[in-house]
Amino acid sequence: PLDPPVEENGTLWFSQFNHPFTLADGLNTIKAKGELPYPPKPNGPNLTGEDQVSGFLDRMVPSVSLHGIQNITANPVQTLLGEVDDQNFASMEVTQTNVFGTQTIYSINALPGNRAFSVPVSLLEGENVFTATAIDQSNLTSTASLTAFLDMTSPTLTPLSTRYPVGAVSARAGDLAIIQVNASDQRGVQRVFITAPDGTEDMVRS
Repeated sequence: PLDPPVEENGTLWFSQFNHPFTLADGLNTIKAKGELPYPPKPNGPNLTGEDQVSGFLDRMVPSVSLHGIQNITANPVQTLLGEVDDQNFASMEVTQTNVFGTQTIYSINALPGNRAFSVPVSLLEGENVFTATAIDQSNLTSTASLTAFLDMTSPTLTPLSTRYPVGAVSARAGDLAIIQVNASDQRGVQRVFITAPDGTEDMVRS
């Protein structure tokens, strides 16, 4: 009981109640109905009153993904692609991290059409990390990351001494000789090509 009664928006409330409920995933609607135990005078149906409240139980994190850029590329102009989806989506932010720090390059407060998005980006030399963070209205969060390495620096080749047959300091036509070079690159060397005077080409894996 409320003592004294509480008046709100022209209604006088004499009592209050509370009761625990176990919600199911998704939309839940709870209804309450009150009925007087006696009919109004002079006659008629019992006096009743009812109300309801709805709430959504969301325990699933948003779905988000990133793709569209190769792990290693020599082209600084790229388009980052991604998808995001959630039944109670709130917002998403995409950041880019490189040698100059982290900056936000894309943000939305509503799901994009077809749940897909694209962002034109410029890569800087070295590692570029893109991170998408999606948040729903239940404050559940999920992230996706993509790392792209911009490599615009050619490998370095350092010639070494040629190896000849044992005891020899030079070779004649038809003799075996070993051509040696040191090849280095910040992302590794995949293969080295050697071109002979006659134009033939040999490939040596690193």
